[in-house]
Amino acid sequence: MMQQCFLDRLWDPKSTTLPNLLLMASTSCRNQPRLREETEKAVGFALVRTGQQLLGFEEGSEENPVSPARASPCRHGTATGAGIDITEEDVDEILREGDCSSPPAERPPPKMPSPKATRVVGTHNSKPEDHRQYQLQVRHSCLQDIWDEWFGLGRFADSFGGIAGCNQLHKNKWRLHLKGDLYSCNKRLIEGVQHQMKVQKCQPESILAEWDVLFKNMNCSVGNLVKSLQHQKLLKVGKPRGASKQAIQKQRQQQQTEAGGPSQ
Repeated sequence: MMQQCFLDRLWDPKSTTLPNLLLMASTSCRNQPRLREETEKAVGFALVRTGQQLLGFEEGSEENPVSPARASPCRHGTATGAGIDITEEDVDEILREGDCSSPPAERPPPKMPSPKATRVVGTHNSKPEDHRQYQLQVRHSCLQDIWDEWFGLGRFADSFGGIAGCNQLHKNKWRLHLKGDLYSCNKRLIEGVQHQMKVQKCQPESILAEWDVLFKNMNCSVGNLVKSLQHQKLLKVGKPRGASKQAIQKQRQQQQTEAGGPSQ
């Protein structure tokens, strides 16, 4: 009887608001499992009715002719509103899904971001012993690395002696997969160092250290360094071929025509 009166009070929308109703359900039924179960069902129906009212369906209207007596789970066990039948089984399922007292479902641990790959000291080639897959390093931080890569020294050590060893063993067919501009700039730089070694009669380290200052001032660009050294007459200028040769010849003819001299 006491339980019935308590539930009737819960169903009375004029006696208390929904937050107070939830507070009464949590404090009064803490040690009474049966009363707590019935109260939770009553709260479930109250939440459903509140949702229907928020959607614009009022009790007793033509769209929703539902009275508190019909909606009470303790009297009839079903609630009908807006064409939807709500049974005690539906409320039980809703309460089971939203029961905070049950242990939470185990969630998989969050995936931690994989650490960035650290740079491994050594050659940049995946297969340094295979000259057919050998690749030139695109950018260097100092000229000593370019020298070591060309002759297979230091961290660029391999079984065939770097680029120079491959050229000696396999001539020029092996490097068809290499970038022509990068190979050409590195080759001119190495030949320039070797020429200065003969002229100054010194070791390559002194030449590399002297040119390395200019190299770093040019943002470590081998192409710009080669052009600067050619302008200073420290590197040989290759003979023009193909389109470059024709452009130079045409430029010379224009200069001679403007000067009034004979064109050759």
